[in-house]
Amino acid sequence: MVMSIIKTIAELERIGDVASRLAKTSLEHKNVDPRYQTSLEPLCRLAIDMLHQVLDAFARMDLQSAANVYEMDEKVDKEYQSIIKQLTQFMTDEVQSIPAILEVMWSARAIERVGDRCQNICEYIIYAVKGKDVRHRDEEEIYKYRAS
Repeated sequence: MVMSIIKTIAELERIGDVASRLAKTSLEHKNVDPRYQTSLEPLCRLAIDMLHQVLDAFARMDLQSAANVYEMDEKVDKEYQSIIKQLTQFMTDEVQSIPAILEVMWSARAIERVGDRCQNICEYIIYAVKGKDVRHRDEEEIYKYRAS
């Protein structure tokens, strides 16, 4: 249990670092074409929702909620891939905007990593409750806790 808490704290600290960097980046690049940045809004909403739910699951040590949150990362990954595809097209069409688009891509990647860190916390919840290390295991190993 103690190790799960320590590892969760480390993940939350990393998420906080990402949030801080994103805030600074958004202030530095506030004049970037809004078309590039608006593509981040759905990804941000998903990541924030995932973070709220994983914190709730952690507070309650709820396996079912943790497994549900773990699965949410698939949506985050799909949204991220969609954004990268869209931004890549912008880079092809608007070569002069590549530096600004790369900054937005970095931001998208950082937000996607928040989802991955939430997944890690889900794994720590399972370890704390069941004593089972599910890292580097098939996702089905984790999804089975949805119904338990």
